[in-house]
Amino acid sequence: MDENPITPINQSTGNGKNPVYLPQLKAFDGPDVQTGKDVLVKGLEEMAELVEAGKDWMKAGPDDIDKKREHLLYEFGDVLQTMANIAHEMGMSDTEINWGYQQTVAKNTERGRFTEGW
Repeated sequence: MDENPITPINQSTGNGKNPVYLPQLKAFDGPDVQTGKDVLVKGLEEMAELVEAGKDWMKAGPDDIDKKREHLLYEFGDVLQTMANIAHEMGMSDTEINWGYQQTVAKNTERGRFTEGW
């Protein structure tokens, strides 16, 4: 595992003007992989864990904020992994996922959630 890259920061929500670059994802390919409905349910489980970690981070004090942020990032990684597993299980191609995301961008641009074009 790589050295811990976590940099202590304050709990601001950011300005929303910077794109978020996600790492390349690889779906599980081992023998004990969830399939069908189980992989979708796993997505709900991991998202719930991310929500709890986010709530813990938002109310963390100065003595434990770095530890709470590390846990938040760990749970975020779990959500990303689960999304890769779902995409694989459902046979989604990169092109289809990109198309789906572009539909979301268009909808949210119309709603004024993006102030700058893509």
